[in-house]
Amino acid sequence: MTEGHGAPAPVGVQPLRRLKETETAWDSRLQEARTRGEALLRETRAATERALTQAKSEIEALRASRVQTASQQALVEAQRLAEQAKAEAAKLGTLSPSEIETRFAEILRALFDDLKNLPPSPKK
Repeated sequence: MTEGHGAPAPVGVQPLRRLKETETAWDSRLQEARTRGEALLRETRAATERALTQAKSEIEALRASRVQTASQQALVEAQRLAEQAKAEAAKLGTLSPSEIETRFAEILRALFDDLKNLPPSPKK
C-alpha cells in the first residue's frame, strides 16, 4: 500500500491546543483593545463636552460684558445728545420763526446725511 492516497495522518493534540490557546489569547487581546478604545472614546467625549460647556460659558460672559459696555456707551451718547438738544433749544428760544425753520432744516439735513453714510445692515 502506498501512503500518498490514504487518510490524512492524524494530527496530534498538542498543536490543536496551541492553536486554541493562541486563538484565545488573540481574542482576549482584541477584547482588551476594544475595551480600552471604548474607554478612551468615552473620556474624549466627556472632555469635549466639558470644553464646549466652558467655552459656551466664556462666550456668554464675553457677550454680556460687550452688551453692557455698548449699553453704557449708548447711554453716555444719549446724555450728550440730550445736553446738546437742550443747548440748541435754549438758542432756539431767542430765534425768530424763520430762523427756527432754517435751523430745523439744517438739523434734518445733517441727520439724513449721517443716515445715508451708515453701512448697510447685515441680512439675516
